[in-house]
Amino acid sequence: MTGINYSHLGDDRKLVEEMDGCTPVVTLGYLGRAGHCVKLVDLDGRIGGVSENGLCAMEVARKEAVIGLEWWVLWPENMRHVLRNAVTRSRLGEVVRFVGNCPTMNKWPKLWDVTVSPMRDRHGRIVRLLVVSREMGNAKAS
Repeated sequence: MTGINYSHLGDDRKLVEEMDGCTPVVTLGYLGRAGHCVKLVDLDGRIGGVSENGLCAMEVARKEAVIGLEWWVLWPENMRHVLRNAVTRSRLGEVVRFVGNCPTMNKWPKLWDVTVSPMRDRHGRIVRLLVVSREMGNAKAS
């Protein structure tokens, strides 16, 4: 364990604590059980992995369609600064939470509750970010 406090993840806290220090593949598989959209993002904001539930929630047919993309390009232009800011702050060790509207790849409007958390290696260095997005229902069209 790295000693990180994951209490902000609520019901997912136990899952994250149990997998703390695991490889990215194990992380995605383990957290995917929670039913949320889970992404591993590198320190530059590029998507390195997505849970199966995440692909379904975002209506993405193949994970290769999003792997390597900057996370914020999947969001509307008016929200991208929020995501960039979340990456910057989390990269510095902060847990960041926000709520925002982002349509799926098939243009269905959805409201998301998003938590961005730093993930540390066994030496305490932040090596990637864990993004957990929970669907809050359909967003109102703007």
